[in-house]
Amino acid sequence: MPDHITPELFKHVRHAVERVCHGSFENDKLILTEADLEFRVCAELLNSNIQAIDDSAVHIHAQTNFLKTNDKLGWKPDIVLIPSAQYTVSEDGDLTHRKGYTHWGSAIALELKVLRKNHNTPTILKSVVGDLEKLSQIRDTHYGAVDPVHNFLSAAVVLCRKALPDSHVQVIQDTGRELDIPVWLFNK
Repeated sequence: MPDHITPELFKHVRHAVERVCHGSFENDKLILTEADLEFRVCAELLNSNIQAIDDSAVHIHAQTNFLKTNDKLGWKPDIVLIPSAQYTVSEDGDLTHRKGYTHWGSAIALELKVLRKNHNTPTILKSVVGDLEKLSQIRDTHYGAVDPVHNFLSAAVVLCRKALPDSHVQVIQDTGRELDIPVWLFNK
């Protein structure tokens, strides 16, 4: 059975995210939260004529649990795309039912961050860097250096409603490069 989580699908996901983020800049009265952005990205993916999604080969989920190294649920990327063939809710399947499920197969994971206010606080950088580290930990814990069976593609989406200072942009981009996690930064 083919794995529908591919770099091509990842490109389609990026284009959908770009449409949503660029569209959010067109209306200054639109105040988005991360939950709003999550909904809009999911809706865009569902309406974007992506073949794997249209054919139900890939499902879109929000807040999917990944087990941490201590076997406790905790890592929850904002949006996850997973192959429908890997979706089960049985204890012996790839996913375990518990207020949702835990995923172990191929995936595309997105962490979303909406920055609306003053970006000069260390809290903003810590939050974005924390999202990048979460994606890196999921990849390293669940997939290892190279997983010959499963694909794990991820990105941090940072939507800035007010221009982010260059020094902050540099830290975020450098951290993304160091962790090998793409950062899709949309800076007004």
